[in-house]
Parts: sequence; C-alpha cells; structure tokens
Amino acid sequence: MTAATGGIKFDLVVRHDALQHNPLQGARQILDNFNSLGKYLFIDVDTVSDNFRDIQAGEVRYIDLQRPPFNARPLCLDENAEENKGSKGAKEGEWFGVYQLPVAWS
Repeated sequence: MTAATGGIKFDLVVRHDALQHNPLQGARQILDNFNSLGKYLFIDVDTVSDNFRDIQAGEVRYIDLQRPPFNARPLCLDENAEENKGSKGAKEGEWFGVYQLPVAWS
C-alpha cells in the first residue's frame, strides 16, 4: 500500500466503513495495509456485528474489531450517539476507535 502513497507514512489513517463491504479476506488485507501506512488508525467499530459471516464484495456485514477473529483493543472508543440513537436505533452499534499501529489482527 505504501507504493500507492509514494512510500509516505502518515501519523493518522482515517477510515469509515472501510471493512463492512468486503469479504473477510479482503477486510484482513485492508487491515494489514493500514499497518504499513501509519502510526494510528481511526476507524468505525460496529458493536452490532456478525464477524464470522462472510460476504461477497459490495454486500454489507458489520465488524467489531474488538471481538474474534480480530481481538484488537483500541486506545480509546467514542460512541456515534447520533447514529445509535436515531429513529432506527443502533443498527450498527457504531463507535469510533483509535488503534496504535501496527496491530496484530489475531
């Protein structure tokens, strides 16, 4: 991935919904790419998740990076209260997490 950025690494990698539309193998590749891009990752953590259900690219499945098979602990979490308290309720159970990179995504 650093080839795409000209070898530049960043202090903070910011991503939203980067994983939920990708099969598990693709999500793992994306996470590995993040490890090579910077010092910290700011990403959504969807606590209403089905981490083990695989999907085709473009479909949707929410991922909680804190639970298996990822088991990653963020430095901090902040709830997306507006999304979670909306008229549809906590559809994704969305929080935002900051992770120090690299992370061993179990």
